[in-house]
Amino acid sequence: MPNEKDSTEKHLLNYADVFADVVNVLVFHGKEVIDPKDLVSTEARSVLTLHGKTREQERDVVKIWTKGNTKIALVGLENQTLQDKDMPLRVLAYDGASYKEQVNHHRSKNKELKEEKTYPCLSFVLYFGTTHWAKPTSLLGCIEDIPEELKPFVNDYHIKVFEIAFLDDDTRKLFKSDFRHVVDYLHQVRTKEEYQASAQPVKYPAEVLQLMAAFTNNNRFLDVAYEIDTRGPINMKDLIGNMLTDSEHKGELKGTVDCVVNLIRSTKGNTNLNDALEMLKVPADIRDAVAEQAKSILAE
Repeated sequence: MPNEKDSTEKHLLNYADVFADVVNVLVFHGKEVIDPKDLVSTEARSVLTLHGKTREQERDVVKIWTKGNTKIALVGLENQTLQDKDMPLRVLAYDGASYKEQVNHHRSKNKELKEEKTYPCLSFVLYFGTTHWAKPTSLLGCIEDIPEELKPFVNDYHIKVFEIAFLDDDTRKLFKSDFRHVVDYLHQVRTKEEYQASAQPVKYPAEVLQLMAAFTNNNRFLDVAYEIDTRGPINMKDLIGNMLTDSEHKGELKGTVDCVVNLIRSTKGNTNLNDALEMLKVPADIRDAVAEQAKSILAE
């Protein structure tokens, strides 16, 4: 069973209007190509068989894009708060399982399933970190020391990673769903190290806050989310105010910097700054500020 954090990360994107908005902006540059009414929820779990043993693997959010009775594509969204060097392998496994399911349908005794046309399986990684993605984005990038003679025979597999905190101004303005609050939050904490909430309305307040809590490890978002007993009308400013401008945030920042510095010093330099940030699971909303201050202290 997925843990609670994994589950809450998926709630907002499970809404068809939010899912369609994210894909329309990131893939179709804001054109409303996908209508939320054309999205059909499907099983996110698939069965993988290895060495005679079966195990379940689960995508974060996946939907079938349809037109009438025709399936246009299977679209999956994978949430990443931390960078993962195995991400291309994971996505390949997800997409492979989806294509395997289509093969099974083609061989089914059910005539309707058997005659169903093959449709593409697309997976997009939504990365919520405030540092650029530096891990592999292709299968070949995951394989070390591959002989040059073999490279022409290894089919590469690329993944698309969207760095949400680094979306440009024009792209950020295209979002119409509640996902725009997530994008705005990440942009502000990356560029200003603070967050001033807007007065724009929030349709799914609890789900927005749960997602923010998941990628920041900031329980203050959850505290507010759990107190909400109704859906809108409410705006973001009334919902959480300017959470990152108060003294509590400054105290959290200093405490985290101290932990990072102490970890690096205690290992006598065997742990670098990036590893320390990963090991301590420093929240995305303060990661850049922590790194900058820790680097300054360590240089003294």
